[in-house]
Order: sequence, then C-alpha cells, then structure tokens
Amino acid sequence: MKDLIIIGASGHGKSCLDAAISSGDFNFLGWLDNSKEIGETVFGYKVLGKTSDLFRSLENYPDAHYFLAISNNWSRYLVYTEFKELVDIKWTSIIHSNAYISSTAKIGVGVLMLSGVNLGPGCIVDDFCILNTSSSLDHDSRMASFSSLLPGVITAGNVSIGLRTCICIGSSISHSVEVGDDVCVGGGSLVLKNIPSNIFGYGVPFKSVRSRGKDEKHF
Repeated sequence: MKDLIIIGASGHGKSCLDAAISSGDFNFLGWLDNSKEIGETVFGYKVLGKTSDLFRSLENYPDAHYFLAISNNWSRYLVYTEFKELVDIKWTSIIHSNAYISSTAKIGVGVLMLSGVNLGPGCIVDDFCILNTSSSLDHDSRMASFSSLLPGVITAGNVSIGLRTCICIGSSISHSVEVGDDVCVGGGSLVLKNIPSNIFGYGVPFKSVRSRGKDEKHF
C-alpha cells in the first residue's frame, strides 16, 4: 500500500480521494492546498501545508507518492512543469475500483480514472490525463498528456485527443476522429470530423466557434 499526498483539496481533490480510497491501494496522509490553512481538515484529513511546503513534505514523508488534483488542464500542466524544474517527485495514478481497464491498454503516471470509466483494448492514456465519471475511451484510441474527458463523454475507436485538450460533459466523438492540441469541445457536442489545434466549439454536429488560447479555462 502506497502512502499518498494529494495536491489540491477542492471538489476535484475530493473525487480523487474517493477514488483512491475505493482502490484500496493507498494510505492517505493528507493534503497540500494553497487555499487552506495548515491543520485544517477536508473530509476528515489534515492539510499538511501549501505547495510552497512541498520540500518539507518530501523530507517528512520520503516514501510518499503524490497526486496532482487540478482539474483544469493548462493549470495542471503549469504546476507539474514548475515542480519538475525543482524536485523529483514520486507521482502516482489513481484508478477507481469501479473503472474497467482492458489488459491491453497502457496508462501513464498521474492519471485519474473515476467510477464507471471504460478504457478499451489497445488504448493509450498518457501522463496526467483525467477520465471523469462514466467516460469511455474505445479501442485503439489515445489521449495525449494533460488532456481530459469530462463526465459522460463517449468516444468511438481509433480516436486521437491532443495535448491539454478537454472534451466537456456528455459529448461524443465518432470513429477515427483526430482532435488537436488545446481544444475545448463544449458540453453535449457530437464530433464527426477532425478538429485542428487551438479551437473552441460545440454543437450537434460540432462547429468551430473561435480560436482558443492555451490558458483558457474549459468551464
């Protein structure tokens, strides 16, 4: 069983903790969170410090694994990049016990899979991706690092999702579609054709609305 510290005690962090407890793989030590005070409790577990206390945390808990519970893809990418420049951290993935993962799928580090996720055969999920509640990535599809599927997203097979791209709640992607980097597909969309990078759009079928900056929030 791994000792675990979660960075981020927001609602998303609570979902990460719930999945971690469900998996039975972790001994949860507490949170690092910039918006909480040291010693404050969230879901009955103490806040150990802020992100600036990371070095102290690494000294106090040398065997701990860390999970980056930041739901916004760009923010998660920036925080990871900042930490990478400073220190070597033991990152871990968190997989809910009610997620199905094909034995032929490959998963990177720092990945979150919540309850009801389906990961099909031959899929590749790169580092620090999020597959939220009841999302499904069908056979031979790939998610690039720091991308995310929000609750209820469904893809067909051979789909490619680019770096830091977010597919919002309840959307569907057709077979063999390629979605570029830093794209945001609005909730409830039906994607039937390839989408280039840096696009925001939505609709049934999906239509591009405008260009999108990498640092724009996806909700």
